[in-house]
Amino acid sequence: MVNDRGAVLASREAVNPILRPEPGAAEHDPEALWRTFAALCRSLPARLRERVSAVTLAGYQLSLMALDARGRPLTGIMTLLDGRSQESFGTLTRRCDMRRLYRRTGCPPVAQYPLAKAWWLKTRRPAVFRRTTTFLGGKDWVLSRLAGRLVTEPSVSSATQLLGLRTGEWDPYALRVLGLDARRLPAVVPAERVLGPLDAKARRETGLPASAVLVPGVYDAAATLLGIGGMTPGVGAINLGTSAMYRTVIRRPALDRTRWMRLQTYHLIRGLWLGGAGVNNAGNVRAWLVRLFGLQDERALDALAARVPPGADGALGLPFLTGDRDPRIGGDAAGAFLRLRERHGAGHLARAATEGICYKLRMVGDLMREHGMRVHAVRAGGGGTNSRLWVQTLAD
Repeated sequence: MVNDRGAVLASREAVNPILRPEPGAAEHDPEALWRTFAALCRSLPARLRERVSAVTLAGYQLSLMALDARGRPLTGIMTLLDGRSQESFGTLTRRCDMRRLYRRTGCPPVAQYPLAKAWWLKTRRPAVFRRTTTFLGGKDWVLSRLAGRLVTEPSVSSATQLLGLRTGEWDPYALRVLGLDARRLPAVVPAERVLGPLDAKARRETGLPASAVLVPGVYDAAATLLGIGGMTPGVGAINLGTSAMYRTVIRRPALDRTRWMRLQTYHLIRGLWLGGAGVNNAGNVRAWLVRLFGLQDERALDALAARVPPGADGALGLPFLTGDRDPRIGGDAAGAFLRLRERHGAGHLARAATEGICYKLRMVGDLMREHGMRVHAVRAGGGGTNSRLWVQTLAD
């Protein structure tokens, strides 16, 4: 909770666990997500809750869930870590012209996008697909509960591979690929538009006042970009979270000029786009090492890595535990450590993995420069910036 000068008045947090009901799955429980959100709102001091004038949301991209005709979830929220869509991605690429889809949506041909997740439902869970009245993402779910109607915003819907890059509307070609019409998707509203007061039921469940209005906001990494001053021309913004991104604000859509379709361009707010790319693997790789080594937290991981010089004594880490959004690497890629010798230990693996994440972000920076996006300063945000070693490695 912040005031009109940007000062933080209160904050609350809670863990929203990843559920894995079958191999490859990585879901959130939609009802649990809403209950957690509402509980966090109610936990704010009453004197502050009563003063709330506006509510806005930031949430992750690349998620998908299905609702029935009564608005009830038919699936969990399939997150960006969900790998089941890779199973049917080959049939999707044979069904449609992926280069045409890229030109229309700005999304390269990788299996993490909600279009591919919906295709997996259509081909592997056809009964669920037929019963689905509306597809939407995780942020859309909370936003729609607050609004009392089904809505999304451009920065999230840009990363569905279903939204027109230039039109800002659901793309007819992408819809034909799935056999959908736009009525099975939420209405796209500008990120900065005031949607009006909160839904009455949502007010009761969150404890927020009747005077509060709802503003859709942007996706999580775009919110980080806004918060660290990334709207300044020539500034590149990096978000270090479970996944990561490196982007800069541009005034017209940009697409990869080569055949590789590496560049990802998404809507930000009206008249502005984000050029650059996201990477699948960042904090999730470091968290995996914490679990693997039986450590208490990432500070302990950094302590191990700090005992090893930069370069990890020749060890190399490829951090692709969940594939990658660069089509040259793709969703089938897996993590690996290379050039290991008997002298290497846990600290070398910790540093090599962190360096691998940073090299992948360096590849995005090179791609941006290749396409004329001039960046003279880089700012970083997100939970990963609590790690001095990670930030220093990124700068190096």
